[in-house]
Amino acid sequence: FKKYMSTQAQALLASSLMLVALLLGAAAFAPIQRESTDGETRGPIIQTSSRPVNDMKVMLLFPIVPFCMLMALYIWWITVSAYLYGVDSSQTQQVTVNTTLMDVSVSVDESDVQNIWWYHLFGLLWTQQLINAIAMMTIAGAVSKWYFTDDKTTLGHAPVLDAFRRTFRYHLGSAAFGSLIIAITPLDIVSTSSAVTTPGV
Repeated sequence: FKKYMSTQAQALLASSLMLVALLLGAAAFAPIQRESTDGETRGPIIQTSSRPVNDMKVMLLFPIVPFCMLMALYIWWITVSAYLYGVDSSQTQQVTVNTTLMDVSVSVDESDVQNIWWYHLFGLLWTQQLINAIAMMTIAGAVSKWYFTDDKTTLGHAPVLDAFRRTFRYHLGSAAFGSLIIAITPLDIVSTSSAVTTPGV
């Protein structure tokens, strides 16, 4: 579909879709901002959504966990990228054959290095989406348990930690599969753009 549209048309279409999304979001959020019974400008939806945070205050600190995981991922990815960038396609080494010292040229196939770069980029996209999925499923699990529990005192001392453990025990496969599908889309866009901008392709 993209090859039938010019770059200006694609930019106009993306801007129009973004504007429509913003308008729909504003229209959905506007009814919430009305006067409540206590005189504050908070709707009942915001009041209800603030209750689980009030009962599970650890939820306010939980985003630090995926943030640290993402920072560790980025540091690892940048380190490996630096090593990959330093890979030379050809180099000369001195070897000894039958007590004779000679120079041997060792070359690395450029296509192999490029494939490693694509594999490395896909690993970044997939792992990043997996960390985001784990964070979202943990929050969703904690809030859903809070919502369906009548006696809030039976939630335990660490309902967010329990949800985090349940995510790893029961839902890690679903999170990994969904992250795989999401990661394929930007990788396809990057690979298509690279193929278009590469001469002779």
